[in-house]
Parts: sequence; C-alpha cells; structure tokens
Amino acid sequence: MYLPLKNLALVIGLLPISLVLMGCGTSPAAAPASPRNENTVLLTAYGATCDGQHNDQPALQSALNELSSNGGGVVVVPSATCRIVQTEAAPSTNLTGPVTIRGESDLATLSFDSDQPSVYRELFRISGTSPSLQGVRLVRASDISGVMVNIGPSTNLSFDNVVIDGKKDVYGKRVFHGISLGGGPGDIIKDVAVVNTTIQNVEYGVFQANNIRSTTDGFRVDSSTFTRNHADDLELNAPEGAITHVEVTRSRFLDNKKSPDPFGSGFGVGLANVQHVLIEKNTFKGYRYEPIHIEDRSGFVTIRDNSFADSFTVPVNWASHVLVIGSSHDIAITNNTFDTTGNPNSIDCVYVGAGGGPAAPDKVQVTGNTFKLRPSAEGIAVYGATNVTTSSNMTTPVA
Repeated sequence: MYLPLKNLALVIGLLPISLVLMGCGTSPAAAPASPRNENTVLLTAYGATCDGQHNDQPALQSALNELSSNGGGVVVVPSATCRIVQTEAAPSTNLTGPVTIRGESDLATLSFDSDQPSVYRELFRISGTSPSLQGVRLVRASDISGVMVNIGPSTNLSFDNVVIDGKKDVYGKRVFHGISLGGGPGDIIKDVAVVNTTIQNVEYGVFQANNIRSTTDGFRVDSSTFTRNHADDLELNAPEGAITHVEVTRSRFLDNKKSPDPFGSGFGVGLANVQHVLIEKNTFKGYRYEPIHIEDRSGFVTIRDNSFADSFTVPVNWASHVLVIGSSHDIAITNNTFDTTGNPNSIDCVYVGAGGGPAAPDKVQVTGNTFKLRPSAEGIAVYGATNVTTSSNMTTPVA
C-alpha cells in the first residue's frame, strides 16, 4: 500500500511566508448585557460609525489600547457592521488581555477588509492574559488574503459564541484562514478555549504552520461547528514546536470542501507531533479525505464516542476514517461508530500503518467500536505497525 509522505507538511508549507514568520450553530447567541462602568466602553464612543462603509479600525484599536493600559475591560460592538480595514501602517489590530470584545447582539459584526487584497493581513493579533472574543461575528468583507485571528504568546484566551466566516464560497480566489497559532521560539500559548463557536468558509479553520516553534499547552474546542472549509478544519501541526493537552468535544465537523486533488489536507482533525489529546463525542460527516489524521510522533491520543459517516470518498488505497501513521504511539480508538454506507470506494475505517515517518505506529488499541460496512469496506487495517490490539468491535453489514 502506498501512502504520501508528509502530506501535512507539503500542504502547510505552501502557506504565505508572512504567516509562518509570525490549524454549534451558524449564529452566536446574544451576549449578556454588561454593566455600564468605567471598564465597559462602546466602540462608537471612540468614533466608530459602524455603517459598513467607513474604516472603524482606528476607533477599535484606540478602545483596545485604552482598556489594556488601564487594566482591562470590555469593548462593546454595536448591533451593526463595523468595517475594519488593515493597512500597511496597521496590518493587524492588536488585542492584548485582559480585554474582551463583546457583541451587543447576534448582529454585531466586524467586517475585515484590506487596502491591498493580495498582501497577507490579520484581523486580530492576540497576546497577554485573558483576552476574549464573545458574541461577535468576524466576516471577510472582500477577496483579501489573510487570517482572522493570529494567536501569539497568551494565557486564557477564549472564543465564546463567535462566528468566523471567511466567505470562501463568495470570495474564492485568495487564501484565507480562520485562526492560526503563531509566536516564536520560547513563546507559550497557554489554555485556549473555543466554545459554542462556528468557523466556516475558510481554508484552514485552526492551524499552525510548519516552522512555528512556540509551545501551546492547553487547547480546548467544545460544542462548536466547523463547516464548508476548504482545507483542514482543526490542524494542530507542530513538527518544530510543541502542542499538548488538547480536547475536542461535542462538536460538529461537516461538509469539508477540499478539492479531490492534490492530496494532503481536507481533514477534520489533524495531529502532527501533538501529545495528550482527547477527541470525544463529535460528529464527522461529509469529507473527501480522512476525518481524523494522526502522524509525526503524536502520542497519548484517545478517540472515543464519535460518529463518522460519508467520509474519505476519494478512491485511493489508504482511504480511512481514522488514519494513524508516522511514529504515532499510545493511541486508543474506542466506542466510535463508523458508517461506510456512503462509501462506494474501498475503505478501511481505521488504518494503522507506517506512512511517512521513521517508524511505524506503536501501541494502538481499537476496542468496542461499531463498524457499519459495505462489501468494499473493512473495519481495521494494519500495515507494519507494532503492538496493535483489537477487541470487542462489532461489525454490521450495510448495503
């Protein structure tokens, strides 16, 4: 069996150099009202018109700077569209904790635009302690290149009831991503929480570029939706850095739009050199490639109580719902439901093999799963891996 070597690296390595130098429901609920005190300010009080036409970036940056310099607080975005234009002089808006950006209602929108569409820009660059985005929509305004949020050294960053919409279905020419993990050697990103948040119509939903050497310790996704994205939804990729203590729970991964060729992305959750991971009680449906991809020394990963359907529909000989390759180790795949009803192609629900790495996977347990198999499907395929144990799996034939 043939597997492409270092699929993730090949694809993510093509991302713009400007980035690598630094991967439920479609509307957020109305944010709770905040007391009007000295630490809660209205964006319009700083000169923002929020008419969808004027550039409100200077007003937003002024509000954020003032709160940050005075110990923190809340900037309230009105129930309107505030256009944020990043320029050569201000390529990103800096959100430094402890400051929160909160939407007044589910109509509160920051519309991200740029004076130079082909130049890679960031809506937000985040740092500090306890920065937060709550109940606000972040929407790409035109066919610009960039990322909505670039996370730098920070602690206790939270996204709650946020919508990130890259409008890839409308603006399809230029590359645009949702959230990137950045920073430099020695930088630490500690405890990121993405809760009740939707990321849609972007290339990578959440990702880290290949040569980032920062450390991310604690990354939690809960009750969120990733849909109609054109590369990986959640790509935690740390060949040169470190990512550890990841939880992905109770979320929906739907309708990935990665084109059938070239290979190398289009995953729901991708892990490369990531340690201590829980992927639990999620739904994966509608993927041309594998919903879960594990490689490059990733270890201590539990995949439990998830459902998989209509996935890896491209007819290649490593088709699978969960693919484990490349020196990965201590992987537990348990109590999941794998449904191959929508797979006319040959597919293995769980593939464990050498792939692109110096060693084959080791210490993999596949237990208590339900495999709904068409005649062309298999439950488990093992190619050269060591210490793979299987038990108590149930197979049900389907037409």
